[in-house]
Parts: sequence; C-alpha cells; structure tokens
Amino acid sequence: MSISRRASIGSPNATTVSSTRFAIGVTGARILTNEPLLGVQTGAVLADIRDQIERRSVEPVRYVILSPLAEGADRLIAWKGIEVLGADLEVVLPLDKSEYIEDFEAPESKTDFNALFSRASRVTQVQPTGNRAEAYEMAGRFVVDRCDVLIALWDGRPASGRGGTAEIVKYARQQRRPLYWIHTEDGRIDEELGGGLD
Repeated sequence: MSISRRASIGSPNATTVSSTRFAIGVTGARILTNEPLLGVQTGAVLADIRDQIERRSVEPVRYVILSPLAEGADRLIAWKGIEVLGADLEVVLPLDKSEYIEDFEAPESKTDFNALFSRASRVTQVQPTGNRAEAYEMAGRFVVDRCDVLIALWDGRPASGRGGTAEIVKYARQQRRPLYWIHTEDGRIDEELGGGLD
C-alpha cells in the first residue's frame, strides 16, 4: 500500500494521545464499483491509523467508528473497522430509523443495515428538520465534528446533492480534520493532516 502524505496524524511534537478513545468518521459513495479493492485499501488505512496512534499512546486505545450506515462506503468502513480494529460502532442517523431504512430498497441492504445497527454501542439521531437533504448534511457534519480522523471513499467529483460526499469532505477540510481520501476509481490513498489531533 502506498499512501500519499502531506504529513502524519498528530502534531510533530505530540508524544502521546491524550484520550484512550479514538473516533474514525466515515463518508463516501453509496455505490462502490470496485468494492474488493476498496475493502483492501480501507483495511490498510485503518491499520495505518492504528500504527500511528499506538506509537504515541501510553494507554490502550479504544477505537470507535462513527457512521450513518448508508449503503456503500459507510458500511464498508464500519465492517472493516470492526474486523481490523475491533472498533465500537456509533451510529449517526439523519432520520428516524424506521424512515431511514426505507432508503434501502433491497432486502439484503436492510438486513446488512440491521446487522450493523444491532452492534452499535451508541445511536444518535440528528435534530429533525423536515428536510431530508438537510438531515443528511447535518449527519455528515455531526460525524466530522466528533471524529479524530475522517475516511472518505470518494471519486473527487462535486456533490450531486446537499450533504453529499464532496460537501462533507469540504467541511472536514474547513474544520482542519485529518482526512484519508481513498479514490474510488483506482484505490489510490491520500492523507491530509488537517489540524492534527491536539
């Protein structure tokens, strides 16, 4: 695996991670045409995060995946986080669960959603707005605001709607959140430091 780095996670002077909880936020495409490759690359990114954090940590680290559990990237990263890191899962819902699950047409998708949802250690629903697109945007911003690093599976194209991956990546950059961008077309990985972990 090759990661193009602008810097490493954490500030250059950091010697320890101040908290034992480390939250990994997710955003990305709902349709992944290259899922096997993206799964491998996601696992490699998670292992890289673990290696960087555990080099600095004097205590065991409890990893948490923050995910809305939409189809595609949200679930791929959640499953990989559980597999690679033994991470806890915290679900961020844009809508009431009974309404949200109707977004997933295939029975297999609903089953996958429920399988992950049943593993959640915490579930948060963003403030109801009456506007579906705004609710998705609020959920994405909630994830960015509460994560230590964001993983984005994204093709790099502009947002096709409010709350899309491009908007959430833009918001993460504005907030100087550390970001791993896994390019969905070829699996290339870019890391951006943002503001570090301090």
